[in-house]
Amino acid sequence: MTTVPTTAQIAQNLERAARVIAPAVALAVTSVMLLAELAYSLGFQLGTAVHTRNDQLAAVWRRLWVPGAEPAAAPITVKPAPIRLAAKLQPQVHPLADLAADLETLTCAQLRSLAGTKRKARKAELIAMLLA
Repeated sequence: MTTVPTTAQIAQNLERAARVIAPAVALAVTSVMLLAELAYSLGFQLGTAVHTRNDQLAAVWRRLWVPGAEPAAAPITVKPAPIRLAAKLQPQVHPLADLAADLETLTCAQLRSLAGTKRKARKAELIAMLLA
């Protein structure tokens, strides 16, 4: 006779398995991440060493085969000049912006009379109607 496990028994078994497996999964993920970082670091160091030796061999080769050749000086790095805006490139103000600023000083009643409407609206809506 077989007994069917209850959901509580299944849940206990799953939880026990998860508690056993979770640290192993965390260790595996951490190990992979550390190995990837190590591989990148070692590759960078190897590349730097290879390029340095290449520069040294190129200098020796030049000294051996080119008569009177002096070793090349270290390359000069040029810092780019900062970009400065000329006086001509100042931002331009839209012509309606000045008019809108003047209209903002008026009251809503004055704006309604200028717009020719009697409906109540916000000041911004009245100014937009006048500028449209």
